[in-house]
Amino acid sequence: MVILAILFMVVPLADVFAVLQSVRPGYLFVALCISMLVQWLIAVRLRLVVRALGVDLSTGELFAINAATRFYGLFLPGGNLTGIAVRFYKMSGDSGQYAATAVTLVSERIIATLTLCLLGLVFWFLAPPAGSPWLALVMFAGLLATTFLFALLMGYVSLPFSIPVNQGGRLREGMGRIRAAVGVMQALSTRTLAEVFALSILIHLISVIAFMVIAFSLGMNVSFVTMGWIRSGLILATMIPISVSGVGLREFAALLLFEDFSNEEAVAFAFLVFIVTVLAFGLLGGLIEARRLLTR
Repeated sequence: MVILAILFMVVPLADVFAVLQSVRPGYLFVALCISMLVQWLIAVRLRLVVRALGVDLSTGELFAINAATRFYGLFLPGGNLTGIAVRFYKMSGDSGQYAATAVTLVSERIIATLTLCLLGLVFWFLAPPAGSPWLALVMFAGLLATTFLFALLMGYVSLPFSIPVNQGGRLREGMGRIRAAVGVMQALSTRTLAEVFALSILIHLISVIAFMVIAFSLGMNVSFVTMGWIRSGLILATMIPISVSGVGLREFAALLLFEDFSNEEAVAFAFLVFIVTVLAFGLLGGLIEARRLLTR
């Protein structure tokens, strides 16, 4: 709420609503359909990893879990951290495969963020904005960090020190299971890894199209390449775990990224991105959760 209060001191809410009145609903429906396709592809990508680690969940089940996670994220603060916690609880609850689930979620997030930063940098260099290269620096730092984490996860590099586990019992047993799950991850075939990365690239490219359609609904003409790095910047901003579903962070990031448009248009675009890509999927997750609770 504090972030939104500051936002509306900079950009009056009435001005944003005035821009939203010109929205073309047909474009939003198309963007919504594309967004749901993206969510299904995300479930397919997660399925590739969980299958390799022995977690028995179908693509449909993972889609439902992701939707329910998005629903809880609509009112629980913490951004991606909350999302990972909810997904961990729901994915491991029935199977009891806590270590494999944890490794799955961490590896999937690392790969997704690595791809996001890499493609964002590629698009940025193809169509750099006129202003400061701060976004490129952020994406480059994110790329370095996630590349190192991925190399560490896959065993390509190792830490120069070991982490001792002196405690006995459950902690030692849990660490053993995590190491075993990491070992399975490191044994993934080149084909499986290639499929996961290919899906991550496809997800970003299709998501860029969805963002473009949302922009078109407001009469904002943004090229595919430019929207490619804008999406990366918006997603990275919402990863900061200080708001609910990235509300406020997404809008401030849009103010910085949309240099060729008014502040009102930038914030209106960010609101529509939230509605189409976050709120709609979250409400679907709420329906799925309600059905699950009623049919117990």
